[in-house]
Amino acid sequence: MTVSYSNKSVNAPSFFEQYFIKPITEGTGYNMVNTAAYGVLLVIASYFIYKLLKKTGYELNLRFLKATIPFVLLVGVWRSLTDAGIYPYGFLTTTPGLYIPVLALFFPLVILAKKLEDFKGWRYEWVYSGVSLALLASQVVILGILIPGRLDTSALMLSLFYTLASCLPVIVLSRYWQPLKNKFNQYMIISHFFESSVTHVSLEYFNYFEQHVIPRTIFNLFGTSLSFYLWKAVVLGLVIYFLDKDKEHEELSNFVKMIFIIYGLTIGVRNLLRLILGV
Repeated sequence: MTVSYSNKSVNAPSFFEQYFIKPITEGTGYNMVNTAAYGVLLVIASYFIYKLLKKTGYELNLRFLKATIPFVLLVGVWRSLTDAGIYPYGFLTTTPGLYIPVLALFFPLVILAKKLEDFKGWRYEWVYSGVSLALLASQVVILGILIPGRLDTSALMLSLFYTLASCLPVIVLSRYWQPLKNKFNQYMIISHFFESSVTHVSLEYFNYFEQHVIPRTIFNLFGTSLSFYLWKAVVLGLVIYFLDKDKEHEELSNFVKMIFIIYGLTIGVRNLLRLILGV
């Protein structure tokens, strides 16, 4: 199908293949087109997830965030096992298609967990976190089979060093600076500094390729991936500033911060595991 606009022809299949299919099949990374499209999809999906959680009766607070962490870790491990060749590389095992099976598991799980709390008195963590932890344990067993022969301890130690070096000041500062006393704000920065640390080690020490277009642009501009920390601090600082100004919609603000935390943690876990497995 060819669509004409102002005497210019655009071949729709070729456009879709160039900007959406080839980056997956050829591993060339993200571009401005698919980054913008996936960003819009993320906003739309987040809106429906927020509405579902509120309709189901969840309070979007630290309790829910902590209950969600095992599920987030599960997604990160799933993605890394695809990189390691354990799961077939395809649309449903890579971004954004991966989120179809992820949400297909997430929606029934959170609904069931809340219903059991409402009608049986079970804390929803028992089901939500419990099932997530059980599935995570099964993936860790697979990792345990892979790691003994493939573990790169230097990659692990370097990642831990940069994570601690970047996150400890945040933890110390949280004792004195009011915005960081908010746990959501603190966890948001820590999760992204963790992700930035793994990315820095991957690029600077192990010759990995930055797939995401904005970090790749920043890296090329400054010539070092240490600039990611500054970029993250500025962006997250602005997010915190504007969200914390809105005192009337605290749960919505918490949910937006949760999305940032989940993104940073998921990508960080995936990248760390693929780094130490050498894939």
